Amino acid sequence: MHKSYLSSDEMADLLTMLTIPETKSVLRQWLTLIDNIRQHGVRVLVETDSQIARDADLTKESLAFIDEHNDKEPYLIREISDSFKAVVRELFAMKIGLLDPLTQVGAIAFFGDQETAEDWKASNPEVFISWAKRGNDAVLKGKKKRGKTNFLLLLGELAIQYDFDIVGNVLVLPPVPDRYTYASTLSKMLIAICKSVLRGKRVLLLFDEAGLYWNKIETVRPKNIDLNKLCLVFGKLYCNMVYCTHYDEGVPTLIAKNADAEFEKTAIKNVYVHIKDGIKVGPKLITSVPATTWNYDPDQLAYFSLDIDVNGLFEWMSTIPEGTNQWEALMAYVEKHRGESAELALTDEQVATFLKVKKKKSYGFIASALDRPRSTVQGMVERAE
Repeated sequence: MHKSYLSSDEMADLLTMLTIPETKSVLRQWLTLIDNIRQHGVRVLVETDSQIARDADLTKESLAFIDEHNDKEPYLIREISDSFKAVVRELFAMKIGLLDPLTQVGAIAFFGDQETAEDWKASNPEVFISWAKRGNDAVLKGKKKRGKTNFLLLLGELAIQYDFDIVGNVLVLPPVPDRYTYASTLSKMLIAICKSVLRGKRVLLLFDEAGLYWNKIETVRPKNIDLNKLCLVFGKLYCNMVYCTHYDEGVPTLIAKNADAEFEKTAIKNVYVHIKDGIKVGPKLITSVPATTWNYDPDQLAYFSLDIDVNGLFEWMSTIPEGTNQWEALMAYVEKHRGESAELALTDEQVATFLKVKKKKSYGFIASALDRPRSTVQGMVERAE
């Protein structure tokens, strides 16, 4: 349940494993929903006003978060994944209740991943960056104050040991590592990546609180389309990216589906690890995770500005003639077009009102997205209304 993505077959298998005679009707309903989404897609089910869509609380508002990467992927649809997790927990509790006390303890320990826990000191440090090869992506998520940014920078430290250049939007304080480039704008990120690749270096991009940033500009540009295309651009540049966010919905569908590694910070010194490429690991709980030695302000939000139109950039990269040095060509493109797409400056009050009124998000969701107290967010919205 720590995964950002489960295939339709994995969802069906998990439900089947947890089903008891009393819950067979629940299993049938879910299998019907999963099969129809896999076959027809959410967009078709909603636009035809099917009973299946209504039963799953899928509405026309849901289509704002549907793109080519998640249309037929149930687990990548927020309404579906939230309901699925709740049902799995309920089915698990009911099935456990039928077991004898000793077996219950064993089952709970197994599902809690305690048997697969490992101390950080016993781990091979290369494992945690082995997935970063040639344009691969990883997801780092977790609730607030669980040490996500600290672990993100720790990954950067490890990567430098294995001859990576690091580009990130986290402001590292002096002494700044020689191989780290701070980039608070898309143009700076792209130029830093290109320069490193041209020097023959592998690149790891640390993209912190990207979901928070994208929520703030969602009012002025399409969220899913731009963000997925931006991820594809980074991949075309052979740039490996760690996408850090504190809620599942902030993970682009393209990355959630294809991530080669997943990290979830559950506590300051604990992280769940699942590495699917490179040195394969997990899912496994790693304990006693050390702090990064890099200096940074943990209370400062990561900043990022989109100063180049992503759609135009993506379309231009698709037309680069074969044999062209794409990194040199991209640097020339960036110098010419930087600043053409500076997003509007949005206040937290504008963002909170937009998410509440237009997107029907809860105050808890908005408070998490803006990293502000719930009472403050509620006051913002009430004043605006």
